[in-house]
Amino acid sequence: MNPLSNPWDEIFKQAGKFFTDPHEDMPLMVRWLKEDNAKTILDLGSGSGRHVVYLAKNGFFAASRNPTAGDARTEGMGYGREIGV
Repeated sequence: MNPLSNPWDEIFKQAGKFFTDPHEDMPLMVRWLKEDNAKTILDLGSGSGRHVVYLAKNGFFAASRNPTAGDARTEGMGYGREIGV
């Protein structure tokens, strides 16, 4: 196995889009971020993009970077565009 490979690569390749709902702690995270006057979020290792979409829907400028999730993340961001984020 390549030491730089990520097991999630194979999971996304086989399963495609999953983990579509935000984690249950995201409303609390949004509250904390707003209390700290955060405006911009960079989600590294964003997987399917579910949290980036949630953060954007809650008023943040949110961007993601996950080179291993590839198409799954793009699909998640496409979902964000579909719902007007």
